[in-house]
Amino acid sequence: MIVGIGIDILSLARFRAIIIRRGADKVARRICTDGEYDLFRAIEVPKGDEQEGLLDRRLRFLSSRWTLKEASYKSLASHLPTLPTWKSLEVTHLPSGQPILRPTDRTITERYSLMGSLSHDAGVVVGVVIAQQTSK
Repeated sequence: MIVGIGIDILSLARFRAIIIRRGADKVARRICTDGEYDLFRAIEVPKGDEQEGLLDRRLRFLSSRWTLKEASYKSLASHLPTLPTWKSLEVTHLPSGQPILRPTDRTITERYSLMGSLSHDAGVVVGVVIAQQTSK
């Protein structure tokens, strides 16, 4: 049964300014689980892809997680006794690019499953998450 839908939209220009002002590593440490942070640290600019610099690749990585986690919180907020933290959810992707949301908080994993969708276009990132109750 669907118990919540969350949506978040993020301006890439605004988020880029935050990353430049605070530092990509500091933002990553704040919002990423250990597994996500390892992936963040491994980001490199592939040879032949110098057009998209390291900052742009890190911006895309962090903005995706920020947006999906915010949308997840919105979909669950009225159902949890306390609000989740940034590290209550881990975002990974299938080889197809489809995002997978894995709760790290037992309160969430025992009762809910999350389905997410993400889109980047026109200088924004949009994330939508549907929370489903898995047990009573």
